Amino acid sequence: MGIWCTNLTPGISKMTELNNQQIGHLRNTITKMELVFNAIDEAVIWANKKGTIQWCNRAFDELIGVPHITLIGKNILEIFELMKIRPSDSSYEN
Repeated sequence: MGIWCTNLTPGISKMTELNNQQIGHLRNTITKMELVFNAIDEAVIWANKKGTIQWCNRAFDELIGVPHITLIGKNILEIFELMKIRPSDSSYEN
């Protein structure tokens, strides 16, 4: 049994190295995507089919006045409800 485990070690190490390379590649791709989408002046939001926010750009942050890190994982309908009651909204009355 010890020989069997020893023979697997190089394969596991190679798989770990390949996984780490893929993770690095994905991180670089995400960084590039964020740079491009954050350069866009229009608000961009990415949500899944259920309406859960996966990502948004700086223009969206500025539009609703909330940092995107706090928006990720929330439902987009919840965000639009918050926008309706914001004091800076022109429909808001004292």
